[in-house]
Amino acid sequence: MKKISFAVAVLLLTFSCRNTDTAAEEKKVDSPLHYDLTGTGDVTLVFIHGWCINGSYWDNQVAAFKDRYQILTLDLAGHGQSKMPKPEYTIEEHGRDVADLITQLGLKKIILIGHSMSGDVALHVYNILRNRVMGFIGIDNLQQLGVIPTDEENEQYAAFFLAMRKDFANLVTEFAKANLFSENTPDSIKARVIHDFVSPDVDFAISNIVSLQFEGSNERILAPKLMVPLYLILSDNGRDPLYDNASLSEYCGAGYKVWTIKGTGHYPMLEAPEEFNRLLAEVLKNIL
Repeated sequence: MKKISFAVAVLLLTFSCRNTDTAAEEKKVDSPLHYDLTGTGDVTLVFIHGWCINGSYWDNQVAAFKDRYQILTLDLAGHGQSKMPKPEYTIEEHGRDVADLITQLGLKKIILIGHSMSGDVALHVYNILRNRVMGFIGIDNLQQLGVIPTDEENEQYAAFFLAMRKDFANLVTEFAKANLFSENTPDSIKARVIHDFVSPDVDFAISNIVSLQFEGSNERILAPKLMVPLYLILSDNGRDPLYDNASLSEYCGAGYKVWTIKGTGHYPMLEAPEEFNRLLAEVLKNIL
């Protein structure tokens, strides 16, 4: 057998070690969720999107923060590129999926950032992974905690959900136009949101929003368990008052703080990304 030169042996050994290290670092994840894990750092920002949209709504934040933090974005079950495990889903089930993904990825120091519906999803994630969570940030959500619908409101919700099943696309389009956009929201963003709203499985989408309407009782249980302050970035669009001080004071045992982003609708991370990123960086300084 021919002798292998020292230089070649070193190269072969280096290549072999790299392959072994890479294989060791690869993590097998058994999850219904499509996700992207990027960036660098000991702390991971976990961005969780809202109803009927997807993880790409955080692209501006990934670009802005990936040099300082590891970043996890994902599509909730039945959203974007993720599987729909069953015809109906609750907010709590979404929370379990996200917590399970974080656990499988081995993320130890996380900051939860939930938009809209996913403020409540993040509360369920925190309830499972509280020892890993360094911070909790809500984006245009959780401004009033612990609301329990009255019987009359439940009847109104039931009628609304029935109407959704009969004419989903038109109803959610009109709802978005009336409630989720400001006069400054670009037409391209309106079109994107509405396209995503009318695209999912109707029964699955409705089951999510039905579950959300009854999260008030869970908020009364889960919010007091927060051992970190609740930090909120809220749009001022159509809100007076901006938030409910009484319920936040009652249920946030670790305290809370609110930042306001002005002149946007419900999607400030898309509508004013530079200002949103500035505020988010300020919130992160409060946490770290």
